[in-house]
Amino acid sequence: MGYTMTSAFATPRETAFVSGVTGTPCTRERGRAICVSGRTERTRDVGSGARRARSCRVACMSTESPQQQDAAAKDVAPESSPSPADGQTSAASSTSASASSQKDAHGSSVTAQQMRMEAERLKLQALKAKLEQERAELAVERSKLERSKMGFTKNGLEAEESSSQTPGKTDNPVPATPTAEQSNGHAREPSHASKPDVELKTDLDQKTERLLKDIGYNQNAANNSSNPLVKVLLAANVPLISEEDVQELQAHVFGMGSFFVTKVIKSPLQDRVVFRGNMRAGMDSDAVFAALTAKMDEHKLSERVRLFLLEDIENDKRPVVIALPARATPAPSRARDFFAVVAGVLSLLTCAGYSVGSFGLNPKFMEQIAQGNTEELWAALPIALGTFGIMLAHDIAQRIVAAQKNIELGLPLFVPSLQLGTYGAITPFISFPKDRNDMFDVAAVGPLVGMILSLSSLVSGLYMSGLVSTEAAASLPTIPTALFHSSLLLNTFASSLLPDGLLQQSTISVHPLVVVGYTGALINALNLIPVGRLDGGRIVQSVLGRARAGIFSTVALALQGFSSILGGNSLLLIWGLITIFLQREPEIPCQNEISEPSEARSAMGTFLLALALLILLPVPGGIGSLSNLTGGGA
Repeated sequence: MGYTMTSAFATPRETAFVSGVTGTPCTRERGRAICVSGRTERTRDVGSGARRARSCRVACMSTESPQQQDAAAKDVAPESSPSPADGQTSAASSTSASASSQKDAHGSSVTAQQMRMEAERLKLQALKAKLEQERAELAVERSKLERSKMGFTKNGLEAEESSSQTPGKTDNPVPATPTAEQSNGHAREPSHASKPDVELKTDLDQKTERLLKDIGYNQNAANNSSNPLVKVLLAANVPLISEEDVQELQAHVFGMGSFFVTKVIKSPLQDRVVFRGNMRAGMDSDAVFAALTAKMDEHKLSERVRLFLLEDIENDKRPVVIALPARATPAPSRARDFFAVVAGVLSLLTCAGYSVGSFGLNPKFMEQIAQGNTEELWAALPIALGTFGIMLAHDIAQRIVAAQKNIELGLPLFVPSLQLGTYGAITPFISFPKDRNDMFDVAAVGPLVGMILSLSSLVSGLYMSGLVSTEAAASLPTIPTALFHSSLLLNTFASSLLPDGLLQQSTISVHPLVVVGYTGALINALNLIPVGRLDGGRIVQSVLGRARAGIFSTVALALQGFSSILGGNSLLLIWGLITIFLQREPEIPCQNEISEPSEARSAMGTFLLALALLILLPVPGGIGSLSNLTGGGA
């Protein structure tokens, strides 16, 4: 390519002269000719006349072929010598050429700087691509761990995949991660070892996200979904925690002032979130939980999320906060409520039968019944009403205290019994207690009221039994004297209040209050056995904590089984089986399970458990049971 020389002052002759040699326009300015080729300018000083034409011509043909340069040299004619004016023009041209050279040097430096900046930018892009690739590999490893924990969702996800995806295609193709070669303009295929893992991870995440969305936010899509896992969760009405609530908890609720979060663990189905961390030094658990609750109320999160401050058994019993949806409550089913009503009616009938059986050893009563005189049955009514009334008072006391503590209770399920009339009522929590103090108060007040009424009736009945005449005793319930040896406490009261001669007989006529009092005390003592969700199990869980309560439950069940089998006590055996099937599970957690109950509550719990033990333990060397009242063996 030749040079192009332009000038603002060029005569037609000069232009034509140079053009004829190079084939490109060539013009000259006074004392100067400018040759241009591509992006580079070259300035040459020329004289006047033939010198000027020759210089212009040589400059423009410097890059042409040798044949073109020879032809141009023959056409050059000698011209006159330069004039003084031409010398001045040459000097001016030399000055202009120097300035232009400086300008070219500055432009070259700017261009070099831009090239260096471009190189740095390419390096940064390559580094960024490498970091993105490493990040993708870490994400793949994390997805493998998550899939191992989400194995139970595999069948549901495969069903969803088979219904929404055709063979050989994926719903969400994964774009290849940019690398350094791609940043430089050279595309490279991703490695075959990582591509399937990335695609599987993304496919799993997308399907899990779709599953959670269907369950929690799109009821219509969930009802029409073919995924069996969706249908199971819908049937169970599983509430979820949204990602927005989790972020608000971290931003507005937790902090250095109460509980500092160090790790967040989300369940695969987002039905709970675990926040591990540390409580603020110098603050007890009550103050920390109060601060968290205040923040929840301030930001209106209590309507959607409920927090629990618990001991992390897997992490050296360190404090841990668990978030559950606010509507995740242990509400009983309608079938359970219906069964509770039916069981209550049956318990009334069994209490009536039990009260009649307490007269089974009374000859006069049985003779009147054999003759068809049913009016004698009314004599057993006070025992039935008294026994059921004590259990009803037990439940009412618990409901009054629960209402004061803002704890909701389900319908009482009275367990009918042919040996005692009833084993008492199973009353479930349908809301979470605030702390262990509240749980203790609800659990202990029922047995406490029941024991007070029962022992008061027992003592009053024993006292009046010693004052009854022989004629009046013929119309009273008759029980075997061995019954008083079935309980240390009953034997102590009877020895203190009854005349000495009565305990030497095989049977004894007692006031109905004796039967009512001892039956009520025995039922409350059975419910104070420290197992699972019995009142005794709740008391132990409140005083000692959840972990120790589990140990107590295991030991108590084992002792109950041995005593029922070795001692021939069918009452304990049947109650133990009922407990295993209905009440063996630990009670629901309190919202704050780290705070321990007061010393007064701990002392009261110990007293109630000791009282139950005195009622259930027989007198050494004597075996008896209240089942003797119904004619059963001890």
